[in-house]
Amino acid sequence: MAVRALIVYESMFGNTERIAWAVRDGLREYVETETVPVNRAPDAYPTASGWWWSGDRRTRSR
Repeated sequence: MAVRALIVYESMFGNTERIAWAVRDGLREYVETETVPVNRAPDAYPTASGWWWSGDRRTRSR
């Protein structure tokens, strides 16, 4: 199984979005990585279970 990273961000002024893209740039050398805004995340990955969520109370890890 290939390791993948999904970076989901929400940004009002663009600062968090820029950080999300920087994280993607750092990770993509090592793993398949995708970056999506939070309003697209459920549609982009409706069955994303086992992901580690950060930034709210749903933090979960495998």
